Amino acid sequence: MNLAKWERFKFFILLILIFTSVIQVGILWSFKKYGAPHYFFSEFFNKKNIAAQRDLIEFKENLFLPSRVIVSKDIYSNNWLVDKEDEDFPKLYADMKLYLADILTKGEIKYDRVIPLKEDTTLKFMAEPSITFEFSTNINSRMLPWLLDFSGVNIVNKEISSIKKVIIIPNLLNEKDSCTIEIIDEASKKVFEYNRGFKDRTGMGKDWYRRMMDDLGTHSPDSSYSLLTGKISGINSNSGITIPKDMLFLVPQMGEFSLFRNYTCASPGEFIVKDENTSLSDKQKKLAEKILGNDAESFLSSVDLNGTATMATFKNVGNTYKVHSNGLLEYHYLQAEENDNKGKLEDAFEKITEFIGSKLHLIVKPKNDDKNNEFSDIEIYLSSFEEKNDKYKFTFDYRLNNVPVFFNFAINDKGKRILNSAIEIEATGKRVLNCYWIIKEFTPIGDKTYNLVFTDVMDNLSKTRPDIKSIKNIYSCYEVRSEEGTKVLEPLWLIEPDKEKSLPVKVESFTEKMNPK
Repeated sequence: MNLAKWERFKFFILLILIFTSVIQVGILWSFKKYGAPHYFFSEFFNKKNIAAQRDLIEFKENLFLPSRVIVSKDIYSNNWLVDKEDEDFPKLYADMKLYLADILTKGEIKYDRVIPLKEDTTLKFMAEPSITFEFSTNINSRMLPWLLDFSGVNIVNKEISSIKKVIIIPNLLNEKDSCTIEIIDEASKKVFEYNRGFKDRTGMGKDWYRRMMDDLGTHSPDSSYSLLTGKISGINSNSGITIPKDMLFLVPQMGEFSLFRNYTCASPGEFIVKDENTSLSDKQKKLAEKILGNDAESFLSSVDLNGTATMATFKNVGNTYKVHSNGLLEYHYLQAEENDNKGKLEDAFEKITEFIGSKLHLIVKPKNDDKNNEFSDIEIYLSSFEEKNDKYKFTFDYRLNNVPVFFNFAINDKGKRILNSAIEIEATGKRVLNCYWIIKEFTPIGDKTYNLVFTDVMDNLSKTRPDIKSIKNIYSCYEVRSEEGTKVLEPLWLIEPDKEKSLPVKVESFTEKMNPK
């Protein structure tokens, strides 16, 4: 064999080795997917996978969106909710993140003063023209890079341990050419105050904020807010229930009535494997593909039929998925973890968001789905975080048309207990350990007007729930229970007790239906 042929032979061998190496890396990269290697290549060319990646990025960006953005011209009379669809929302949110990025990442920026967080502290800030960004939970300082959309950013500010609210005061009532940033840290019971110059490159200076507030006062289609204590002061004094002084309550423009969207709520059709028109094996196969995707072939499946309720189980060496016909999806990692090594919070949060993001198709319809208009857009948000000795626990919840969904969902988890969140998930820095996820399809069926007067609600609360001595929050919601079948969701009042000031230590929330007009 001459030299040219020998070199050509080595070249072809090298190509084969490179090709097989890429395939092997692809299989490992795809979370050890079993089956033919063409799955790896399909991820680069499959339009659905590209759309799924876009959904994953959007999901991560939206996890830390504020639950409410309230513009206050005078907290005692003029407060407006800036909806996420409002043209000013992205401007205000981006401006807030620019100030936060400076405060959290630039070591030379120091707070001007620290104020103890008291019951009326926020009220004093909002008494003058201001914008309040309120989050659903205290955002731990180690998760602040995700709030800023930079997962690798270095947070140099060590004073702020968490963020519950950010208040921008543009100083419209004085001549100062700067704004005041108040950061509410509920974990440390402190408020950190910074005086910062306006961001000239954004064009959002004092004049911009003044014009925005004037426009909201004259042209806003949105409902305004007023202090709750002023609306039910008589009831409060009679019932003896403590209400926060700074709690804002929705007051619709048309008086005491507001439009709410009603929905039907049902489990996905694939979750119901007991079907007279389709064989059990076909239903199992379709369900496995929906839940597990390309990994379906590596799991053994079984079905437990119990009357109208069913549960499908998919199991391999280290993982178990249980899919209940009422919409509950369970995941459990079966191998023992090292109890003393929970890893970093940042790594655990990344594992959790990847796990949820990989299954967003279960609740979020693709943007190019022809049926997209038949289903509501569900917003997922981080609702709580808890650090345990050996793991991290997070809960996530849904909003429908900006109204939160409250879950009163019974499950069997070493005995019966109630899930109050859409997703409850535990993880270490290495992997997800357990997950309970309530998967539902919410279909809008029309708008309806409801009465917002809740005198009877407060009366019923004081009569039926003497354990609730103090209220933390009151808001409208939809309630989802664990029953089978299709249910109609109408808005409810949710009264969230302050557990630190109520008895017993663990106090369940109180709900009551709104009355239609």
